[in-house]
Amino acid sequence: MIGQLSGTVIDKDHQRLILNVGGVGFDVFVATPTFESTNEGDAVTLFTHMVIRDDRFELYGFMRKAEKHFFEQLLKVGDVGPKSALAILSLGNLSEVQQSIINSDTQVLVSIPGIGKKTAERIILELKEKVFAQDTTSHTPKMRDADMIIAALMNLGYSQHEAKAAVQDLPKDLASDDERLRWVLKNIAQ
Repeated sequence: MIGQLSGTVIDKDHQRLILNVGGVGFDVFVATPTFESTNEGDAVTLFTHMVIRDDRFELYGFMRKAEKHFFEQLLKVGDVGPKSALAILSLGNLSEVQQSIINSDTQVLVSIPGIGKKTAERIILELKEKVFAQDTTSHTPKMRDADMIIAALMNLGYSQHEAKAAVQDLPKDLASDDERLRWVLKNIAQ
């Protein structure tokens, strides 16, 4: 499998980049934020996910590992294929997308062609659980609030370094884990 590509963007068209890697042009589907922030001639590194179909191979590329991980989590939800998962990531930056799922905002998801209310509800149910998932063997009831948020961010695909940096300025006056996680997701991309 192809897990990462580093090269030069030689063409852009309809959510796809052609990336020249050592003289070979790889056609890579990307989310809107990546597409809009990249120009022809840019040197980029994309973390990739390969989808193998009966008649073709498709590459999906992401600027950050967390985006790739979230894309892969979306693919595990029933009735969500790679095009729908990429459309969900195209709604905004990763934090905004995750925030809408945490807030159980089905309206955002049903605005995507091909995603109905039931699929939106399934996405929210399954991914919201991932955010708050805790490994009972490694977490104790005395776990610090910041540690729980770090664990939740790592479950979403952020690296430990990114997660620790995100909780540095966590306000002490937020009452619940839900409020703390929402605050971190809102501020992590800034």
